Amino acid sequence: MTSRTSFIPYLAVIVAGAAAGWGGSLILARKNPGHPATGQNKSPSSTEVKTMPVYSRPLPAEAADPMSPEYYAQMAIWATEASAEDIRRFWTESVRPGNYLPGMPSLDEVLLARWVELDPEGAVRAFGNEMVGTGPAWTAWAKHDPEKALAAARASGRRRSVEWVIKGIAENDPARALQMIAEDTTLAPFVIGSITAQYAKEGKYREALDLKFRFGTYSVTPELRQWAKEDPHAAMRWCLDHPYIHPMNRETVYETFLAEYPDQANELIAILPDTETKLEFGRKRIASLVEKDPRQALTFVRSQQDMKARNTLSIELAGKLANTDWDTAAELYREYAANNGQVTYRRVCIYIDERNHTTMDQMEPSWKLLEELSNQRPKEAFELVASVPNENDRPKLRMSVVEHWMGRDRYGFSEFLAAQPASGEKDKWVERLAENLVSSIEAGKNDYPSSMSWAFSINDAGLRNKALNNTIGEWQEGDSSGFEAYLNDKNLPKDHRDTIRKLLTTTPNE
Repeated sequence: MTSRTSFIPYLAVIVAGAAAGWGGSLILARKNPGHPATGQNKSPSSTEVKTMPVYSRPLPAEAADPMSPEYYAQMAIWATEASAEDIRRFWTESVRPGNYLPGMPSLDEVLLARWVELDPEGAVRAFGNEMVGTGPAWTAWAKHDPEKALAAARASGRRRSVEWVIKGIAENDPARALQMIAEDTTLAPFVIGSITAQYAKEGKYREALDLKFRFGTYSVTPELRQWAKEDPHAAMRWCLDHPYIHPMNRETVYETFLAEYPDQANELIAILPDTETKLEFGRKRIASLVEKDPRQALTFVRSQQDMKARNTLSIELAGKLANTDWDTAAELYREYAANNGQVTYRRVCIYIDERNHTTMDQMEPSWKLLEELSNQRPKEAFELVASVPNENDRPKLRMSVVEHWMGRDRYGFSEFLAAQPASGEKDKWVERLAENLVSSIEAGKNDYPSSMSWAFSINDAGLRNKALNNTIGEWQEGDSSGFEAYLNDKNLPKDHRDTIRKLLTTTPNE
């Protein structure tokens, strides 16, 4: 039984639209500055019109100007009465701009549909000279007359021709194409996408995706994206039922959902089964909001019921805001700490084999956030550490802030440090400052006298000697004459000189 192509309905729509004056809806209003309709003079390039061959059905005037807003409709109307030879000549000798109107078949499709209606064998022969090969002609023929196309393709002895025909059959009769694949599963990789695309057009998304899965085609992005537009929850449930098919599937649903239903993010999160999946989607949501509306991103994070997800997302959001909204980032850090979030290094055990293992410290995102906050406003970051509930975590966090503060403004930190009461923790900060003052590879940036002065202020004897030894060694190496002058300065307290001379004659471990 012969099935007619949908070519005539295409043209009926186009002709009717043109007759009704569809200039703004069917025809894109893309005015050419040189087009007579604008009342302007043509540009030099628009006057250079290629000489057109003579056709039995004369071409419309618009054929000379593919940029004309009337070009597509007029050429489609012309095709309804053009001969096969007209189509062949126009195809091989003229400029075809392809897809010109969104949502409409390309001009190539319209012309090819007419061509295979009049002379399918000729169209196939002509396509032998095309870079894409004869495939599109076989497919167009199959849409117009599947039985004859299939018989001719099989008679050609070329398997790929048969595959292109079945692709055309799939668009009009996917059930039949599927039956043909069942009889020869080797056809599936080339043809299955055409069947599933047709299923998706009919709203049979689950059938389309399951069909791809059955035949080993795991990338289902086109069908899944369309399904997510219409029913994102159903699309996501399918992804959750097939978690290992393709890593991009859930990403596709997330991105489509956020584009179509941005205000319903928590409804989708509610059906996600575990924290990791909630985090996966939550990160996408934050990324889509943070540049447009940071406050809305903040509201989204705080609305999360899963505390682990909320903590993780709050620190990630804070990291994105650290350079633009320090106060909000700090506020999120305080909330994270109050919710018992991990704020210091976490010891991770790594197994090498059954008998051996090693451990390493894993930096938490909150630690990196504190570093970023310290680089901008170190004094406030230092005070922020007080919000951490666990007192045992605070010394490590404060030392982290100290390191960044000294790197940014060691003299500003010196002023702050001088005002702090004596303590074992302060001694450690002073020791680090003394080291920082003599650790620059640029000798001119080292301040040896200040380093020595700070080292002497350390109360803990062991830590004080360590700091002094380090400063003495760096000073001797970087500026030996300056060190000798310092040591022989009459204003140097005697006990300091005696301590230095003793250290010079004693190994560090004694």
